[in-house]
Amino acid sequence: MTGTVLDDLPEEIVVGNILVLLPPKDVGRCRAVRASWLSATSTPEFMLNHHRHQPSLPVIELENHLGVFRGSADARPPCQLLSPFHPFVRIHAAGDGFLVVSQLVSSRFLVCNPAIHQNASLPQPEIRPSNAVLAIYRHNPTGEYRVLWSSLVEVDCGRHETTLHALTVGGRQSRNITVSSSSLQHELLEALPRDRHSAKYPPAHLCGNLHWMWMFRAQIIVFDTVAESFRLMRSATTDSHNCLHKLFDVEGKLALCSPDSCFQYMGVWMMDDYVAEIWDLEYRIDVSSMEASRPLNLASPNKKKEKENRSQN
Repeated sequence: MTGTVLDDLPEEIVVGNILVLLPPKDVGRCRAVRASWLSATSTPEFMLNHHRHQPSLPVIELENHLGVFRGSADARPPCQLLSPFHPFVRIHAAGDGFLVVSQLVSSRFLVCNPAIHQNASLPQPEIRPSNAVLAIYRHNPTGEYRVLWSSLVEVDCGRHETTLHALTVGGRQSRNITVSSSSLQHELLEALPRDRHSAKYPPAHLCGNLHWMWMFRAQIIVFDTVAESFRLMRSATTDSHNCLHKLFDVEGKLALCSPDSCFQYMGVWMMDDYVAEIWDLEYRIDVSSMEASRPLNLASPNKKKEKENRSQN
């Protein structure tokens, strides 16, 4: 009796149950074995499913570098620098494992995959004070990844207006998105996070929509990525002055993290019914009783080497 080999298994089992669980580098090696594996592992569906099976490796900004935190303060080093990125970079958006970063020296935008240390240049948007990258998202009808960005342009003497643009990753030209002439649509567009706030307050991706908390308002701004229009959604709380509210996706549900005014408790709300906009308080965490974690030694390798040389001398 002989053992089972890969050739005995159906292709969908090999791809959907074995290759999808491998680390990124091993998937790359498997692509060189068979043309069918190369084709099957290059689809957006496989790559998204593969990303969901990978361990979470938080990416942090470290003295103008990008690094992957390995999850332990005792790790040596606790943070591994990402390459081949230029040392002076800035994170603008993230989604499905991809990052949109800019190189401050060369004025280029890149879409990066930290898992396999690869990147691709974006022809737009150019780095200007009035431009802001808002999000990178998957357009479900086409399977394309798109970068959403806004630009402040002068329409009349002394009067400025925010315009919205979309760029398909791999494309050569951005496309203007026509926002309806209603005052609400333009007010929501103006209220989107800009500059460094766009990375600090990223949108939550859910149901083909992007969701942002409206700063100093107890409401959520929703951008429909198919209809390319804005609308408002009810928030879980009525606290309109707390700018620390965070939206995120928890297993396919929209969630809101909301600290109280004294920062003693953290509430985690879950939207049980997306259509009816019904929220439930799932967790109430006593932050005051939590012990602070040890500070991490996240100095760059050059700084660490300089410090070691000074101590030896």
